[in-house]
Order: sequence, then C-alpha cells, then structure tokens
Amino acid sequence: ETASNLTAGTRLTAGAGGTWALTGASGCTGQASDVQIRGGTVKAHGTSLADTAKVNISSGDLTVASSETIASLAGAGGTVTLGANTLTLANANGGTYAGVIGGTGGLTLSGGTTETLSNTNTYTGLTTVSGGILDVTGSIGSTGQAIDVQISGGTLTAHGTSLAAPA
Repeated sequence: ETASNLTAGTRLTAGAGGTWALTGASGCTGQASDVQIRGGTVKAHGTSLADTAKVNISSGDLTVASSETIASLAGAGGTVTLGANTLTLANANGGTYAGVIGGTGGLTLSGGTTETLSNTNTYTGLTTVSGGILDVTGSIGSTGQAIDVQISGGTLTAHGTSLAAPA
C-alpha cells in the first residue's frame, strides 16, 4: 500500500503483514501525527514523516529508505532498518525503544528530553547526541566492533556493557 499527503492528526496503524510505503513531502504532518507499527513494514522516504511524528513499534519494521527526522521512537519490539541512512530523533516527547535498530546508518538525538535504547542495537553508523540524553540500557554495536559516537551539547549515559569494545 502507498500513503501520501496524510493530514494533521492522522494516525497510521500498520497491522500484521504487508508493506506501507509513505511518500510525499507532506505525509503524516502535524503535531498530533502518530505512526503505530504492529506488524508488517512501514517504509519512510525522506520527508514522508513529519519531524513531529511519534513512532511506536510493537512488532514489524520501520524501514528508513532515506534519512528521516521524527519526534520520538518508542515501543516494545520490532525493528528499525536504517540501511545506510540516518534516523534523527528530534525528541520533543522522549521515549523508550525496546526493539532493535540495525543497518550501516546512524542515529542522531537532537531534542531536549531522554531517549532510552533498551535492546541490543546492531547499527554501525555514527551515534550523535547534540541535545537531550541518550540513555543506553541495552547496547550499541557488538564485541569486536568499533563504534563512533559524537557528543555535542547532549549527554550519553551507558549502563554495564552497553557500548561495544574492540576485541
């Protein structure tokens, strides 16, 4: 399915199976926009999600088809597939994400609240914290894999073995 030009206040719920491709610069716009992924795949293309979109994943996948900015990421599971792209969390709302973020792309936190990553995340790109707090209670990277972190105006908190160390 393809969705474009969703208006303010739209709630997109992706259920089990299938793929939603979000296209168009005005997709999912407005302060109250909400994307619930409960199975299947939602492919976000660049500006197809508003910077104010709140994304919640309980199962299924958010595929970042080109670099994307959203307000927050939360949910009990599922995956975020970055490919070689960057997902920026403007983080006006904060969130806890217990799923897995993977790919060769990176993650940027630019907001003023706390985003918590509580699972084993396998993405290998740059982690940038330019505002707010990135609280890693899970992990980023894996043993033997060097990770790149840039902190410029924010805080990274890591618990236990949450940041990979070279073998």
